[in-house]
Amino acid sequence: MVIDHAQGKGSFGDGILWFAGAKRIGKYLILEMGVGGRGQNWAARALRNIIVGRVSEGAAYPCRISWPDLTSASNYQETRGLTRSWAEHIVDARSVRCCCRGRTSRFIGRRSPLLRLLTQVLISISKCFKNLDATSAMSTLSFITLDVFTQTVYAGNPLAIILIPHRLSHLLTQTKKQSIALEFNLSESVFLHEQADPLISEWRIDIFTTNDELPFAGHPTIGAAFYVLGLNGEGKSSKGMFITKAGRIPIAMTSAGSVQADIPHDVHIHRHRIGDLQPPIPGLSSHPKLMKAEMKAPIVSIVKGMTFLLVRLDSLEILALAECTSSELSFHGLLDNKGWAEGFVARYYYVIEESHSMSASSNGDSRFTRIRTRMLEEAMEDPATGSAACALGSYLALKSKRSQRFEVVQGVEMGRRSVIGVEVQLDDVGTKVEKVRLSGGAVPVMEGNLRI
Repeated sequence: MVIDHAQGKGSFGDGILWFAGAKRIGKYLILEMGVGGRGQNWAARALRNIIVGRVSEGAAYPCRISWPDLTSASNYQETRGLTRSWAEHIVDARSVRCCCRGRTSRFIGRRSPLLRLLTQVLISISKCFKNLDATSAMSTLSFITLDVFTQTVYAGNPLAIILIPHRLSHLLTQTKKQSIALEFNLSESVFLHEQADPLISEWRIDIFTTNDELPFAGHPTIGAAFYVLGLNGEGKSSKGMFITKAGRIPIAMTSAGSVQADIPHDVHIHRHRIGDLQPPIPGLSSHPKLMKAEMKAPIVSIVKGMTFLLVRLDSLEILALAECTSSELSFHGLLDNKGWAEGFVARYYYVIEESHSMSASSNGDSRFTRIRTRMLEEAMEDPATGSAACALGSYLALKSKRSQRFEVVQGVEMGRRSVIGVEVQLDDVGTKVEKVRLSGGAVPVMEGNLRI
């Protein structure tokens, strides 16, 4: 089969399909064509036979297609992407209308069998290419990596953002997402579901560690927000919305070029502490000062499924002693029931470096606090943990009964300094968290495609 827009015809053996032009108007694909050669019906039958009968995955046949913004290609097997792009004009069109030109124009008024046949053929083409499109497009997905909570490359917390086109969103399984996250082997990877309409500033995101999906995490939210509003947004919108397993998250660009997110929160301080367990307690730090602080530290959840042991230390020197342990610290029996006992749990060490009063706010006196932190699990340390910073900020604000702003510096001991902004607003009496706002910057590092 040969279709040549420049020559204005397509040839099928001894039959000729005159191809006068093609254009898209709104939701409709308009093809202008006429039929000649060894009879109009023969040409139409040949078209149907070649398109429907021989187009299949991996088929190689001569296919030269001219279309706006596409370059002519000589072989489908070698230029599947170009052919797929052409096919999308048919697949995306909700209806097809054919307009004949010249001596065949009389068929429109008479609803000729040939016209109806050509319409059915075009619908058949769209079905064939729809399968090819989904299969071949699913073979690769684009990704970009960012360093989050920093303005410096190779600092902050690395994040992989995998971009999922709208038409493929339902085809990427949970198992496949988990495998991709494991392949990146970062603390978190985020799957960003692109909108069918680019003018809609709302996106669904799925956040995965190497082992599980999370309802919410801070640095994937900030990194993905920086991508959609900054890198990919090109100034189209300064605000948007993420849809996560933990709820809807409003996001916005700041005047300083960073991004902020109003974090879903259901702050819960658990009743028990590590010291309530009977010794021996596996997973505690070996250093006596660290162990003592861990035994009396509160356990706080920012939402169900994201829980942290908030360990306050007296100095940066003691903070530097924290390390991954040879065995996992067990929280079995310590977490409250009714859904709070499931999900991610980690240790979050912190040192308060500076704290002072700010100007009065609508909720009364507020404070600014600068904190140094480290987040450790059994076998890894995280350079920046936005969800833990939000849990810590919420706990300290509730403890002081004041709205507070925090600057949290993390990852210094790893050589990946991160700066996390947290703002916590309380109600008038200072006993309930009304808003948690997380902020930070990001910088792109790598981009490419991954096979699936």
